[in-house]
Amino acid sequence: MFFANPIALYGLLALAVPILLHLERRRITRRLPFAFVDFLLDAQKHRFWSLKVQQLLLLFLRLLVIALVVLALAQLNVRVGAAGRWWDLLGGAPRSGVVLLVDVSPSMSAREGGRSRLDAARQLAESVLSTIDSQSDILLLPFADGIVGDLPLFTRSRERAREGLAQLAVAGRDTHLLESAEAAARRLEEYAAGTVFILSDFAPRPTEALARGAAALLERHPSVAFLLVPVPLGKGNLAVGDVDLSRLPLLAGETGEAGITLANFGSLDAPGLVERWSVAGVPSASQETRFRPNPAARGGIVRHRFMLASPRAASASEISAHFQLSVEEGFDYPDAIAADNEASVVVPILPRPRVLVVADNPEGLAARAYRALLSGEESAPIAAESEFIAPATLADALTTPRDILILLEETPGAWNADAVARAQEHLRQGRGLLYYPASSGAGRFLSALGVEAGASVTHASLETAPPDDPFTEELAEISPELWGRVDVRAARALSGLDRAWLRAADGHAVLAGVKRALGGQIVVVSVGLSLEDSTLAVSPAFVIGNQVAFKYLLDPDVQRAPRIERMAVTAESDVSPPDPALLENLSARGFGLLSATPDTLSAAPFDTGRYRSLTGLLLWLALVVAGLETWLANRV
Repeated sequence: MFFANPIALYGLLALAVPILLHLERRRITRRLPFAFVDFLLDAQKHRFWSLKVQQLLLLFLRLLVIALVVLALAQLNVRVGAAGRWWDLLGGAPRSGVVLLVDVSPSMSAREGGRSRLDAARQLAESVLSTIDSQSDILLLPFADGIVGDLPLFTRSRERAREGLAQLAVAGRDTHLLESAEAAARRLEEYAAGTVFILSDFAPRPTEALARGAAALLERHPSVAFLLVPVPLGKGNLAVGDVDLSRLPLLAGETGEAGITLANFGSLDAPGLVERWSVAGVPSASQETRFRPNPAARGGIVRHRFMLASPRAASASEISAHFQLSVEEGFDYPDAIAADNEASVVVPILPRPRVLVVADNPEGLAARAYRALLSGEESAPIAAESEFIAPATLADALTTPRDILILLEETPGAWNADAVARAQEHLRQGRGLLYYPASSGAGRFLSALGVEAGASVTHASLETAPPDDPFTEELAEISPELWGRVDVRAARALSGLDRAWLRAADGHAVLAGVKRALGGQIVVVSVGLSLEDSTLAVSPAFVIGNQVAFKYLLDPDVQRAPRIERMAVTAESDVSPPDPALLENLSARGFGLLSATPDTLSAAPFDTGRYRSLTGLLLWLALVVAGLETWLANRV
């Protein structure tokens, strides 16, 4: 929340007036003996405590009236959720909802190896439940030729969800996937963001109906993500048949943001799986080499993208541009992958990134944060093959090609010359990106590598800021007051990045917000800036920001998205929350916004309707309380 007229808060000093008057009335008076009034004293004892309580209640009501009037004059504003629910007026963040849409059609009764497909679906649903945030509401919906049974209510109880899974039974006579997905999405309309996990054997070929209506489904429900969780049969096979994936439009618009995703919970790692999917525009002889399933990761959602470049992509070079961070020897993008202008382009699965983390303090904050991220403990959306080493062994470790090199330096000067040379060669080969907390030591190490702004390596160094950047002048023009609070060199360095560096506590919420914001070309990013030494501090907040940026850089949706051309940077410590007038000004100029508060980053582009003024409500409450105070005062 924030106050549009904070100067009025000085009016709270008036709260002292009723208190002083109350204390004045409690002065002790001298007692004078008087005959024949014992009966009056007895009567007074019965009313003493009643009068005292009434006086205190009067004092409270008078203080409340003054406080309400002052808050109304200060124009108190609160942030509400997308659905505008009443509890959001208390300042709570909008919740997210998750629907487990489980197929219970007759095909799920097929058995092999002593268990049915429905049993396999229950097991996969358990894996899905383990990845869902504890603050998310869960709804279990069985479907066949429609939603089966009475519609239940959302719950946060995992135990209740598991009880519902145990009670699932085969029903219906057909599989109506599209209609059921639509019903599930409607149940999520009251939430700011929602996810529908569709657990099905996808037989007999229900994805054809989904392919025909997926584009309209995504357009009607832009805040809902749909994840397909295939239920495996025995021996690792899937009952997906020869589904033509090119007919399943998984794109929400032309930004590269996927609205429907194949989610892996242990069912997509069977050898030969991908060859069973026919892909338009790709020669059948090349399917085995170009489409390889990735191993399932323990914990988190491993997203396998079988397609999804821009429908307007017409050449292999244009496709490759969407995957500039995806590097693998012999992994090319031939012209054969491109399709005609009327069909979606189909591209290979991104390889599982091979990450090398070099940390001079293996037990330090940064190293522990990345270890949790890469191991799936933080429900990372992208699984990676990671290895943590000390700087002294960097040269030997780089004999194995790596996709991404992360340098975590807590002690300046911890790198040796041999390690610098090996890292420099690694970058020259174009295999990955150099990613590091921008402490002074890491800044010197980057300079030793000769990495400059505009290079193919993504970096954020204050020392390598471009000499002239029109971004700085534009931000100064939009808000001179804000610009005076932001370090110029830090803003210039960040504006030169190909990707956004984010600071937030909830990585999944940030990813969702970034993907939606990419519908525009300009993103406002809030980062934690240290204005004292003009550097990005290696602090807990910055480490969290690194984790989010790492997820963001690796996410295939982001890699396909258009380049972010400009970024406006706000100093989080000084703008809390961002000035609504500034954000509205930026929004009117076409900026896609991610607004920030000290504790979290909102998971959606800025919407001026999300801030509600409580001035009218507070004045009405003040009138009601004043009337109650007047009535009570007349009785005392």
